[in-house]
Amino acid sequence: MAGDHHILMADVVGSRSHTGGALQAQLNDAVATVNADFADSILSPFVVTLGDEFQGVVVSLPAALTVVQFLERDRWAHQRPFRLRYSYVFGLIETDINPDIAHGMLGPGLTRARDQLSQKSRNRRRFEFETGDPNRDAVLAELFTAVDGLSRRWSVKDASVIATLLDIDDDTAAARALGKDRSLIWRRRQSLLIKEYQAVWSAIQLVAQETEPR
Repeated sequence: MAGDHHILMADVVGSRSHTGGALQAQLNDAVATVNADFADSILSPFVVTLGDEFQGVVVSLPAALTVVQFLERDRWAHQRPFRLRYSYVFGLIETDINPDIAHGMLGPGLTRARDQLSQKSRNRRRFEFETGDPNRDAVLAELFTAVDGLSRRWSVKDASVIATLLDIDDDTAAARALGKDRSLIWRRRQSLLIKEYQAVWSAIQLVAQETEPR
């Protein structure tokens, strides 16, 4: 049904530096996983539209943020060779929502989300949110600046450690999963600021749930 909806788009940062076929295969795999794991939260399934970009429509702002958080973790879990830039808009879709694929829909909300991704300024943010409330947008922008800054400290060579520490809070269990000493895992959790990263994500979800756009 036409109306205001929660639109989420993303594209690959620096996609020209990646091999096209390999990039699209990785992106398709990530998008397929999102569609399978979050089917109950998706109104129009995510689909790769331009080789390095995808879009979909979800049921709420918290759902959109959950998808973003999943994709950020998925990068480390599967050692994806790319980072994503995100654009969320709570805006008007004038055509009916396509429940099978996010193609053929039109409206200013979709146009605005795409315009955000196409910005070329050097200081553009990796996470852009337009929820309809400037104060909420400003808070999310600050929190996502922290998310981006923390994750930029991490190295691909530590991907398996990062993915494990994000999934397993207990150091003993994480050490067992990685075949490492518990004290080493404790030190890595501290040096990688895993708890701080998770705390910022908790704050993001609290902001979204307390001020949900409707």
